[in-house]
Amino acid sequence: MPNISAATRILGDDLLAQLRTAQRPLTTAQLRQHAPAVPVAGARAALAPVHEQVYRVLCGLERQRLVVRSKAEGRQVGWSYLPNTADHEIASLTAAFTESETTQPAQREGLARTTEHLIAGARTARTIAIGGDTGGAATALSQVLIDCAELLTAATGIPASSPITGGTRP
Repeated sequence: MPNISAATRILGDDLLAQLRTAQRPLTTAQLRQHAPAVPVAGARAALAPVHEQVYRVLCGLERQRLVVRSKAEGRQVGWSYLPNTADHEIASLTAAFTESETTQPAQREGLARTTEHLIAGARTARTIAIGGDTGGAATALSQVLIDCAELLTAATGIPASSPITGGTRP
């Protein structure tokens, strides 16, 4: 049985990130279209969340005053991000990644090695998930590791198919 609170947290974090980076309100359907796969009871692999699940998570975020709903076209509801105390931390992290684009070659190779380790961890987690991890933890971990590796790859400017990263992606 998947950890429902973890799946909800993953989905909520992703929805907030989508709304934070959008410069306009997004509808529930638009947010669902780009939402991550989440663990589902009885399924071997994570699946796209259903429309109602995305809506429920957005309503929860609205109760926490992290998002605000607005009327969109027809019966659709638009959602916008509300600034909060986490914005300062997010700005610091964004600045750290931006600074990493100007790193020296030695630092870039260190980041590339870190990327390799993340990719290896993602492969291991994926193998566990394929091997029958019905809890979905390995699937979620695999996706987190892949996302981190992609962030590091983007920060280093070294393509995932370069000789440094072993020429493969997870």
